Amino acid sequence: MNTLLKNCRTLYSKRFYASAKINKSPFEVLSLNESASTAEIKQKYKELAKQLHPDRKSTGDLAKFQELVQAYELLVDPNRRSYYIKSGYGWGTNASQDRYPPPGYRPASYTNAHWAKPSSTPSTANTQYTNNATFMSILAGVVITIATTNFFYFQSSHAAMLNAADQHHFKSSQDLKKARTEAKLFGNDRGVKRVIENRMKLFRNEESQGEHR
Repeated sequence: MNTLLKNCRTLYSKRFYASAKINKSPFEVLSLNESASTAEIKQKYKELAKQLHPDRKSTGDLAKFQELVQAYELLVDPNRRSYYIKSGYGWGTNASQDRYPPPGYRPASYTNAHWAKPSSTPSTANTQYTNNATFMSILAGVVITIATTNFFYFQSSHAAMLNAADQHHFKSSQDLKKARTEAKLFGNDRGVKRVIENRMKLFRNEESQGEHR
């Protein structure tokens, strides 16, 4: 009986020693002490992840990589890290065993750290969208203003041209009427000459008035 109990104690001690040796603390997995900062944890994780990732044929180790991922996810969260240091819970047999990734799994933290380009945060995307919308609104306002100005300028120029044409037509009609009248009184050549002289005189007066304005 005593021999049986002794053998049981020996077997239990061996199992406990093996379990204690395998279940390293998360700080031991990352080769850090408990006073390590979040930045130091991230930096150490990047270094070890490159070495232990299964894609590395020479140094890759799936079991160690899975253990590294679990340790990193625990310690990178300041609240979970503080709770673990104070209580000892959240790691090893106290943690959920289904947290280990399956073979071939590449965790998002490792992928984002080494292969993926950082994506824009929602606030940055919203700011860019707001800036683009504001720019397009300003551009549309400028285009509408220019188009409206051109329209009114065209309308004004067109009206001025019509007015000038009407005045020219009116004066030409008066000149023709006057030429006919004077042609009857003084002859054709003299009548035309008098009309031309009157037109030149009128032109000089208008030009002189324009200079005085």
